[in-house]
Amino acid sequence: MRTSTRRLAFCAVLVVAITIPAEVLLLRALAVPDQKEAIREWAMSLGPDRLSVEAARLQAYPVLYRRELLRAASPELRSKTIQAHFDHYLASRPGLDINAVALVTTLRSMATPQMFDRPSELEKGEARGVARQLATIIGDDEAVYLMERFGPADGTFASFEPTALYITNRMRGLFVPLAQGFECDCELDRGCYAAGTTCSHQSGCSPYFGWPACGYLLLDPCTGGCVVGG
Repeated sequence: MRTSTRRLAFCAVLVVAITIPAEVLLLRALAVPDQKEAIREWAMSLGPDRLSVEAARLQAYPVLYRRELLRAASPELRSKTIQAHFDHYLASRPGLDINAVALVTTLRSMATPQMFDRPSELEKGEARGVARQLATIIGDDEAVYLMERFGPADGTFASFEPTALYITNRMRGLFVPLAQGFECDCELDRGCYAAGTTCSHQSGCSPYFGWPACGYLLLDPCTGGCVVGG
């Protein structure tokens, strides 16, 4: 089937599947050609009550959505959400090494609103130290799950996305050339979770020092951009 035919077939499915006219979704995709920016705008548009509800089911979302929901949240909601994530991790791993339990508990106590707003260099350094100790015990995969992705990897579970936004993102992939965001979103070989992407320091992105950034607890500056291939 030729590319043009596949595109027409996909649009036909969209019209049947949802009530929003396909041309409206296409206009949205063209208006915001970068998927990350579209998801950020969606998260920022949520009111406090709705944001609290979505943050409570953070792990149900793909990784990029998790980051943007946390970005949109208040420091207090960030703290509450990440503490709940740590609690769930401990409850789901009853056989966890006792030293790991102690370190997770310590990190939980460090997960204050201040830590996810404007932490001092001393606070960040102490948190990084505890996180690295924990990673040596539980391994890198578990550490990424617990302290970077705040949940499972994309493609390993049935994730939830708002229907209109999901379909708009699909249309964006068909009709809009992939845009490399200007804001860096990875560091070294860490932070790229989409299939087939790697962290490039020749992507032309601008280093990002806010929160959520990169590394454990998303406290380290992002200095590279996630690109397809490498």
